[in-house]
Amino acid sequence: MEEAPAAEDSILAQAHYYMGIAHYFNGNYYLSGNAYLKALESGYAEQSPLFKGKLLNNLGIVYDMTDRYEEGLAAYLASLELEKSIGNQNGIAQSELNIGLLLIHQRKFSEARSYLESARSKFEDAGNTEGLALVLHNEATIDEELKDYKAETKLTRSLQLYEQAGNTYEYTNVCIHLAAFHHEAGEEEKSKYYLEKATRLIEEKGYYYLNEGLQVFKAKLEIARGEFEAARARLDTLSPSNNRTQQGKWIYHLIAMSELEDAATFEKELWEYEHFLDSIYDENTSRIVSELQIIHETKENAQIINNQQVRLRSQRNILTLSLAFIFILGVAVVMLIKNHRRLQVSYRVLFLKEKETQRQFEALLKPKSGYHVQSPTAEWNQPDISTPIEEDENTIPFTHHYELWRQIVSIIEKEECYLQPDFRISDLAKLCNSNRTYISKTISYYTQMNFSTFLNRFRVERAKIELQKNHSFSFDEIGRLSGFNSTATFYRAFKDQTGLTPKQYTQMIRNEEE
Repeated sequence: MEEAPAAEDSILAQAHYYMGIAHYFNGNYYLSGNAYLKALESGYAEQSPLFKGKLLNNLGIVYDMTDRYEEGLAAYLASLELEKSIGNQNGIAQSELNIGLLLIHQRKFSEARSYLESARSKFEDAGNTEGLALVLHNEATIDEELKDYKAETKLTRSLQLYEQAGNTYEYTNVCIHLAAFHHEAGEEEKSKYYLEKATRLIEEKGYYYLNEGLQVFKAKLEIARGEFEAARARLDTLSPSNNRTQQGKWIYHLIAMSELEDAATFEKELWEYEHFLDSIYDENTSRIVSELQIIHETKENAQIINNQQVRLRSQRNILTLSLAFIFILGVAVVMLIKNHRRLQVSYRVLFLKEKETQRQFEALLKPKSGYHVQSPTAEWNQPDISTPIEEDENTIPFTHHYELWRQIVSIIEKEECYLQPDFRISDLAKLCNSNRTYISKTISYYTQMNFSTFLNRFRVERAKIELQKNHSFSFDEIGRLSGFNSTATFYRAFKDQTGLTPKQYTQMIRNEEE
């Protein structure tokens, strides 16, 4: 009677293990991770160290692919210790290999090389062709980053070993890498050869994740050929499953927008890129973004200078006209003064309306116990129990959805996280014991805002308070005190929320006090 549950537990644990693998190759990393975690909770995993080591290794890969590096490293190290305890040399080498790959993603090349060399030695002793190919592929990545001539040799040898081992997935992956390598080296014929081979294999096998990287690389080639519209169209069809591929899509999409001189779309997407993604993962990407912004600003400045030159020529001609124009200019000055006064009245009306609206919200939110609750969240959606959220595998249950929203608001208000200029959605996800996707969807559902705009609402409310009590502070200082990382961002967010600039708002306050 006691052995039957153990047998069932074994079957269920292995089923979760293979479901995790299937989800991984389909690009569903969160579902894959959940399947591995369920398998780890089984009694069979505790009874079988070999099985548990595989689970920990695969879970680490999922964490690595979703940029959760600390959790990934913890899983790999746990697997490494477990494999050492049972003396499984192949398992030890696999864990060392995975740790090396994670460190590469973090650009810690020296540490990564040390782990990879240890893994290579073990794979060579065991005659593990596929493991040796993986090591060579990752070592080539390091060599390429460090501009080492050995990269091509290692990539070619890795390709041969994958072919011998019959691993078509990794073989295709190296083909994409070789295509990119030869393109950078200016060897377009070789690049085309490997690109066509990778394309054919992906179409035959349906490798979802590899296809994402392939499409980004093809867009890069189209940009290099000046086919910017084609590159933009190709990238618009992509929905990358991890941040590294998403990052590549953004970069090349921005390049295409810049070259097409679509200024409005470029500025909008650059703004979204800077605030939607939590961080930029490597120095090269950061440099490209900075260069794109400089190019865009240079074009704008050139246009501004040209407009100013036109105005100066026009003003010089005006000065040569008769005294009649002086009279007209005098009338114009009088009209400007009148319009200015009208604007002041309008701003005052807007200010008073905003104060009245705030007072009404406060009255609605005032609890019976007598204390006062003030929060920007008062104007956002409240849950409608009669119309629950549609649930599928990518959403969380409605009840948890509402609890998560309450938790988000509580943490933001109590901890005053918005005062941290570098506070990111990933930081909030950790505080809520959730993930960035759920946090983003919850904020969007209740506020119709993205995370950056949501956080700026709290910062603007704080800025209003600072403007009222700190008259001696500059607007730059007020912005920093309120959690904004730049004056431009502070001005834009304040104007969007209040309809006034900080200066106009301060003037209205002073007029009100007088």
